[in-house]
Amino acid sequence: MPVHIAEISLEGLTPQPELHLFPRRVNLIYGRNEHGKTRLVEFILASLLRSGRNLNLRTVEANGYVRVSGLAGAEDTRFNPRGRQRLEDHLPVPEAGLPPSLARLLVVKGAENALQADAPGGLGRAALKEYLSNQGIIDRIQDRVPKTTRQASVIDGRLTGPQNGDLKKRKEILDRLAVIDRLFTEIDAQLSDGPLGQMAAKLAALEEAVADQKAARQQYVNRLAEQRAEYQQRSDLLPAHEILHLEADIREARQCKEEIDRLTQACREKEPLAADYRWLEAALQTYRTSAAPAAAQDDPIWLYPALSGLAIVFTAVLALFGFPWASLVTALAALFTGWLAYRRLRRESEANFNAPENRLITTEFERRFNTRCRGLTDLQAQKTALEQEIAQLQHQTDLIKTISQRRAELNRQIETRLALWLPGETTAMADLPSAVKKLNDARAALDSSIFQVELALKSTPVQPIIGGETRRAAEFDAARLINLEDDIEKLKEQMENVNRQKTILKQRICDVTGESVTRKLEELIPTLQAMRAELERNARAITAEILAGIAVTAAAGELRAGEDTALQSALDDESIRAPLLAVTGRYDRLDLRDNEIYVTDRFQSFKLDELSTGAQEQVLLGLRMGMASRLFEGQPLFLILDDAFQHSDWQRRPAMVDEVLRLAKTGWQIFYLTMDDHLRDLFLEKTPPELGEDFLYVSLKE
Repeated sequence: MPVHIAEISLEGLTPQPELHLFPRRVNLIYGRNEHGKTRLVEFILASLLRSGRNLNLRTVEANGYVRVSGLAGAEDTRFNPRGRQRLEDHLPVPEAGLPPSLARLLVVKGAENALQADAPGGLGRAALKEYLSNQGIIDRIQDRVPKTTRQASVIDGRLTGPQNGDLKKRKEILDRLAVIDRLFTEIDAQLSDGPLGQMAAKLAALEEAVADQKAARQQYVNRLAEQRAEYQQRSDLLPAHEILHLEADIREARQCKEEIDRLTQACREKEPLAADYRWLEAALQTYRTSAAPAAAQDDPIWLYPALSGLAIVFTAVLALFGFPWASLVTALAALFTGWLAYRRLRRESEANFNAPENRLITTEFERRFNTRCRGLTDLQAQKTALEQEIAQLQHQTDLIKTISQRRAELNRQIETRLALWLPGETTAMADLPSAVKKLNDARAALDSSIFQVELALKSTPVQPIIGGETRRAAEFDAARLINLEDDIEKLKEQMENVNRQKTILKQRICDVTGESVTRKLEELIPTLQAMRAELERNARAITAEILAGIAVTAAAGELRAGEDTALQSALDDESIRAPLLAVTGRYDRLDLRDNEIYVTDRFQSFKLDELSTGAQEQVLLGLRMGMASRLFEGQPLFLILDDAFQHSDWQRRPAMVDEVLRLAKTGWQIFYLTMDDHLRDLFLEKTPPELGEDFLYVSLKE
């Protein structure tokens, strides 16, 4: 059953206010330029044919519809530009399939006769394949296969080819899958009781050991504080300055002893002098006693020396005041009294010397002093000489007593201190240097102990607890604590690295999934699993698509091997050659040579693009009619020609109209739109006799 346009109804088509048509077999629509002919064609295309979008249609603003008859199961269906249904949805599909550019085959819009816009002469291999063979369908199917897929192949079970397009996309999907698989491997390692769990257990053990060591360190510090107090107490009992005082006292006592020994020795040496002095004192007393009677009868012994001295004084005074004679008299008086004093002393000395006791004294004197004694004067002189030595001896004796008292006091103090500081040392006083050395050694040991304790206390970061426990002090090992803390720091650093890797892993997962990095790792896993499942589905789908494309490409290649022969066979078919000759009146054959179209008459061949515009339009119109008739054999449709004969010469126009009418008699519906009076008249002249009432003429109003 023919598929014809049964009704066209629209309003708002500029400049036509309203148009309502019931088309017939042949429909002639006449109107001047800008009267809406092409807009009417665009409305029909936009309403009926989906492929009409490829003809650069303008936006259709008119309201209306197009009703088509002959559609099985869709009678009275009204098509409009805003509807979803199109004629392609209801047409019976020919064996070769519906061409994708059906609109270009059925419609000539605005005198555009080209069947392939980008081909020389308006016709090329692509159009021939599309309308004359199922190769066009294969090409369309293959065209849906990306170029990179067509270049791909399967070698040893692996897809190979240019890494772009679907292959690149597949590789990216597989790469993302590989990244996710690596992430899951790392997740398994992170979440399992692996290195991090072992590190945590080891860290707990180390921290427990450190806690034990720190507790022992506290008790160790407590013990140090007790030791410091003990040492300080002992230091207070043995102060360093007291030891210095002891050493000073010992030195002073030793010096006292040395001085006593020296003085004693000096006194021993002067002891004979003391005996001589005592003898001299007794001798002088005896000597004077024996001389006393003689001396009592004379004048006092001092009289003449005094008178002599007085005379000397007067002599000097008188001489000073200028009385020489008087001073001379007094000088003679001084001499005389001096002589009298000498004579008296001599007489007394001789008297004493001649006494029996004095002779014994003189003899003893000479024995003792090994010198001659001439009397009392020598005795007195010798006594005077010994008085200084005796005074020195007495002073030394007094010094010995004083120093001995000081030494005894020092020894008592030394003995008291040694008894306090070295109890039980009975021989300390006997060996004072050794005792002092012991004290100094003890003091040095105390100072060293105090220093060591203070140093140890300062080197610890904790303060002692007064009265705290000390029983575990011996367990403290500073080196072990340092090693344990170093081990903890290293282990924490390792755990930090693992956690950092975990954070980096979370960041990498979030980079892949787009999730927030603040979420827990366990919460990110379901999203990552879903993404992996989706990528696996996509990988399988795209792999299947690529493999299908490779298979289609291989099949198309096999079918394309006989493409030129099949196309040329179709061109040689009478259904193509007859309308071509009828429309052109000259050319009866089309040839495909490589990618160029040749037309042939009885004498020679010409390239299609080398013909005149009118001749090209005639060839394309005849070919269009032949291909449409051949494609829809047994299923006539409609053909819309918008001034398709405009460029043909007047001699060829009647034959072209006749060919249109012949096609109409086979069941095709023809719409011819023109502004040409000659073409209008030809249709009006030829159509009614041929079709009678099955002809509609419409003249668009101005």
